[in-house]
Amino acid sequence: MRKKVQYILSGVMGVLAACTPETVTRMDADTISFYVKTQPTVSEGSRALVDDTEELLNLRLPLYVTDNTENSGISDKEVAYTDNGVWKSDMEWADRAYEFYAYIASPKQTATDTQGGVTVTDNAKTVTVQQPATYTSSDDVWADFLLSYRVSAEGAKKELVKLDLERVTACVELYMAMSRNMTAVTVNWIKFYNVLTKAQYNLQYHAVPGDNDGIYGMKNIWTVTPDENFRETYTYSPNGGLQLKGYDSSSDKFAAEYRQMHFLTVHQSLIDGAELCINYTVQENNEKSTYESVFRLSDYTPQSWSRGHKIRYFIGIDSSIDLEGSIVPWKSVDYIETTLLPND
Repeated sequence: MRKKVQYILSGVMGVLAACTPETVTRMDADTISFYVKTQPTVSEGSRALVDDTEELLNLRLPLYVTDNTENSGISDKEVAYTDNGVWKSDMEWADRAYEFYAYIASPKQTATDTQGGVTVTDNAKTVTVQQPATYTSSDDVWADFLLSYRVSAEGAKKELVKLDLERVTACVELYMAMSRNMTAVTVNWIKFYNVLTKAQYNLQYHAVPGDNDGIYGMKNIWTVTPDENFRETYTYSPNGGLQLKGYDSSSDKFAAEYRQMHFLTVHQSLIDGAELCINYTVQENNEKSTYESVFRLSDYTPQSWSRGHKIRYFIGIDSSIDLEGSIVPWKSVDYIETTLLPND
């Protein structure tokens, strides 16, 4: 079986602002129903279609559920979202043990750009992610894929089934600010060159919440095969240029006020040629000078864009321009995934 999961979605940033957590309530005890643990947060917005669970509830995307044990007929079963924080199926409990997992595919799909998308096979154990080819500051829907850990459930208990989800994409963010020593800095354009946009993921180990830290920890293990034929340059080029804010060293350099660009991308090594280029104009002593700086991203930490992480770059412009990279969990608490960070 091969399934192409597509939705037409827009206005995600507006959804974020109006987001209100919902209370999960129990459904009909005879019906198998699912929920995702929620944690309220003040969202700063994201290029990710599903940034946190609150957003997931507002978008009301369906789950695709599989029973990983004996043949029960539950395979890629579409389960609709209801209005009370629960995905309610039309399946009734049997007096037996289940081992569920589920996924949500939320690709980009508009009338003018059909390239981005997610294709799943073998009950979502093989996933092909194709990121869209263009980036604009108002383009809020990007290809994303969330897979749950396996979870056991007993038909005799007939409880709501809680799912923990993780994603297979990474989020790349660029933050910029000028030094207080500068009179004015205008960014003319920003470009990320040679970004891989397509990869196939094959699930090698399907984690369960009871896993202990060790060879696996609580995370799904994937092998990732990028397609070298799909590379794009993501560009941010605001009309009239972007006037940078001055950086206050007492604040967080990764605060939303300094963020200029963010996008999702598939897992990839940066030694294959990804670069960041900034074209900017500096005004000092009533004189304007335009510069262009190129950063080979393999020369900086991190040297790869890994799944389930946010990769943040900060650029501070003084008399020179410097790039600083860092890796952070997608969330500081377990909104969607608890992917482990690398030890090094």
